[in-house]
Amino acid sequence: GLLTCGCQDFTFSLLDCDETRNIIYLRNGLWAAPNEDSQLLVHVCPTPFCQCSDENNITCDSLYYHDDANTDKQCHILREGTLCGRCVNESSVGVLRFNCRHCGSNAYWALGFLVIGDTLICAVILIALVKLRFTFPDSMKGFLFYIQTVYYTTEYFPASFWPIRQYMLYLGSALGLYFPWDVCLASGTTALASFPPRFVPPVIALLVTISAVITVFYCFEKRAQKRIWRGVWAFILLLYAPLVYTCVSLLHCPSIPPAEGGEPTPRWFLDGEVVCFKDGGHATLATLAIIILILLGLLPLTIILFFFVVSHSPAIKEKYSIIDRLSKAVKAGYTERTRWWGAWDLLRRLILIAVVVGTPGRSVSALYVVVPALGLHLYWWPYQRWWQNLLETVILANYCLLHLLASTQAILDDLSSYSGTAIPESRGGGLVKGDRLAALLSFWYYWPLVLAATTATTLSIRSLVIYLRKSRQKKRFKTHTSVYDGWKWLLQQVQRQKD
Repeated sequence: GLLTCGCQDFTFSLLDCDETRNIIYLRNGLWAAPNEDSQLLVHVCPTPFCQCSDENNITCDSLYYHDDANTDKQCHILREGTLCGRCVNESSVGVLRFNCRHCGSNAYWALGFLVIGDTLICAVILIALVKLRFTFPDSMKGFLFYIQTVYYTTEYFPASFWPIRQYMLYLGSALGLYFPWDVCLASGTTALASFPPRFVPPVIALLVTISAVITVFYCFEKRAQKRIWRGVWAFILLLYAPLVYTCVSLLHCPSIPPAEGGEPTPRWFLDGEVVCFKDGGHATLATLAIIILILLGLLPLTIILFFFVVSHSPAIKEKYSIIDRLSKAVKAGYTERTRWWGAWDLLRRLILIAVVVGTPGRSVSALYVVVPALGLHLYWWPYQRWWQNLLETVILANYCLLHLLASTQAILDDLSSYSGTAIPESRGGGLVKGDRLAALLSFWYYWPLVLAATTATTLSIRSLVIYLRKSRQKKRFKTHTSVYDGWKWLLQQVQRQKD
């Protein structure tokens, strides 16, 4: 039986103990298994694998305790195994949220929709950028950073906030040219099997871009050849953060013992039944993730190096003309002294996602990246227009405030006292906090979307007015030219008759 109810390392991981039944009550979102020395190791569990809450935010106390006789009691009702990573009863993992659910075979139409949709969207974006001379709005870059990263950084917010936060994931996924909803591919799909489709959008964008670049260089004038690189940069901005998350998640392999106990081994965080680089095709996907992650890290570093080292050398510019043209698209909208800021915009995405994914269970970890990013932004004030700088300042400040609120509540939860001898009737109820905190977090979580919609609407109206004004001016010029040419022709005919 249990002689003590405490921890040596993970101090705040236990709620209570039931010595008569040899049961340990864990905090919501934790998972435990004995190691080879029969010591119970506690580890953070992916949400909502070990979470005592369903979509309707109904508590389920019996699902989050560790029982030596039945280790799956600490898992969600549709999960079992190490880190509760395996779905049961032929249920499947969704492509976005990793929830286990029952579904039919939708793989063919879902992947067909993804491939055809991405191809059309990429083609439309390139046509708009090359022929209509549209550009990715500088004032929307901060919003894109927020939308595509904030969902991952709020993974371990209070349980009452979980049913609310999913809509940001759908929006960020759509902006990354991926599924805008949590579709299920096939019955019995594992978490690892749901990852290969995440590489489809960047592959489609790469193929369409290569085809467009070749077509533009052979069939269009030089101005179009320069504008095509704006399309390349737009695709990089849209796809960078989702691709980083995919690669970093594939490489997140903490050392964990199996559910039945034993020696800890590196296991994939999103499916503890998979031993990293060995089981279930993980070695292939992880190797691909390492290669892509290296390239994603080298891209912003190469651009920064180009700006600081070789940008003043005409010979090197001519030799590396592709990087030179891409760098011109990168520095568009920024001041001359901060022309490298676009590369830093990518780099902060990489650092933020790597830190958040690599340190699960800590809502404060995002602040380690966002606060310095806010400080750098205030120091450099990178955009050419003051209101664009102000918009991004508001977004980053909101990012910090959101995580400060959640982190403060997490600290208060950890410091809450629980009985070590008697199991309270409201066990775990304090972890599914009331509606006040959820409402407050929801406001700060979603209100940047209102600001983004207002900004996008204003920019659209402004662009439409400018386009109509130019069209009228061009029409007047053509009318004036045609009248002038007509009078000129008439005078020439009169002159010929006189001669």
